[in-house]
Amino acid sequence: MSGPVGGVTASRGTRVLLDPHGTNHDPQSWRDPERFSPDRFADHDPDPYDLVPQGGGDRAQGHRCAGEWLTIAIVSAAVRLLTQEISYRVPAQDLSVDLRRMPARPASGFVVDGVRRLPVTVGVDRRRSTAGGDRRRHQAASAVHAVTSP
Repeated sequence: MSGPVGGVTASRGTRVLLDPHGTNHDPQSWRDPERFSPDRFADHDPDPYDLVPQGGGDRAQGHRCAGEWLTIAIVSAAVRLLTQEISYRVPAQDLSVDLRRMPARPASGFVVDGVRRLPVTVGVDRRRSTAGGDRRRHQAASAVHAVTSP
């Protein structure tokens, strides 16, 4: 598919990056965009083309984030990996984030070293294994590698 995206014509195969921080802090769209104010939506009845914040809308009617369940599975696997299955050290580094950069990430990346898998303790299953657990652990490990690679 090709056509205009935000006033710019994008050809098929063009990569388009979304800027949620810029969108959510745009002073042309929001009065006082830097102020946390959930009340700004209290009397708002959105039409189908209005912005609805993540997880917003009537939950009884099924309005949830499309990636919620996948996100929960990946974050759960990553937390389990980082807290129960490996040991590592986080050296001093520059973790400042420039929100004008796409993608926004810490200046030094996020560096870990001394990474090693913890030994399995007989009779203790730290993994709380479920169907597909190995695949999710591999995905979490890949996600951690992507975050830690500068």
